[in-house]
Amino acid sequence: MSFFKSEQDSHEHSLQTLNCLQEHDDFMGSIGTLIDIGCGSGLDLEWWATRTTRDDYKTPLNIQCLGVDVFPYSPVANRYKNTKYISQDFELPITTDQGKYDVLWSHNSFQYAINPIKTLSTWWDLVNENGMAVIIVP
Repeated sequence: MSFFKSEQDSHEHSLQTLNCLQEHDDFMGSIGTLIDIGCGSGLDLEWWATRTTRDDYKTPLNIQCLGVDVFPYSPVANRYKNTKYISQDFELPITTDQGKYDVLWSHNSFQYAINPIKTLSTWWDLVNENGMAVIIVP
């Protein structure tokens, strides 16, 4: 059973963290790549893909985003040029063209891992040195 009643409720919860991160201009500007593990319908993935600077003249950050989930299709991945999607179990090793990512984002998915330690080891291999893993378990 899910903690949230809907995908939108889950996204509203993740926005509490996402909107705090957005306040850090240098941090946001340093992100080139992101992987969203257990991305569901892609609401958080879309948030990352559409970020801009907070300047008067807003410039897209163009973060290259990858969503991973077991669903066969993600509408968000086809909506933006800087998003891709892989349909796969997130506990299995994930092989991508990108290799490693600046940010690994996992909101409301890690608690479903059957083997949490092995899953964390798999995810560790996806993060760049000095990268950031954000794993939020409600």
